[in-house]
Amino acid sequence: MLFVEVSSYFIMIGIYSSAISVSEDSELRRSIKKFAMNESKLLDSIGVAHMEQGINEVYCSFTNLIQCIAYDLLFQFLNL
Repeated sequence: MLFVEVSSYFIMIGIYSSAISVSEDSELRRSIKKFAMNESKLLDSIGVAHMEQGINEVYCSFTNLIQCIAYDLLFQFLNL
């Protein structure tokens, strides 16, 4: 149990030290901000691609439904 407590302490010290380093280094802050902006653009493009895929699936199922209805109407018309 002591190992977990000591490990947690060292992890928190590491996070605290990292926060101090980031707050003192303006170039590092700009770099982190730029990285975060690029990541948000990546997530945005992934979201758009997913949305387009969903629209495409709905469109395909809709066109298949229309095609089936058209074939049924044609078949009924030819059997009259």
